[in-house]
Amino acid sequence: MAKGDATIDASTKAVATSVYRGAHGDRDTRPYVHLKDFVYESAPHKYDCHLMAYLFRKSLDGPTLEWIYSLPPEEAEDFRIVQERFLQ
Repeated sequence: MAKGDATIDASTKAVATSVYRGAHGDRDTRPYVHLKDFVYESAPHKYDCHLMAYLFRKSLDGPTLEWIYSLPPEEAEDFRIVQERFLQ
């Protein structure tokens, strides 16, 4: 994936099994479910887009974490953009 590519390509989605860490160390392979759980658990911070982006990055592992590092910094620091790109 090219640097700055803001979408998760099909090969990354296929490889991204077991890369979303749950609160208890369990893992989920479905991006939508991971995002929904993350938003629910992070609700007290929902108005701080920079903090939410940082916390979301901390919830990722493996190829998906590499994907978020490929985003331009101004996108990676805004949770509204990150969640949109994450579900593309």
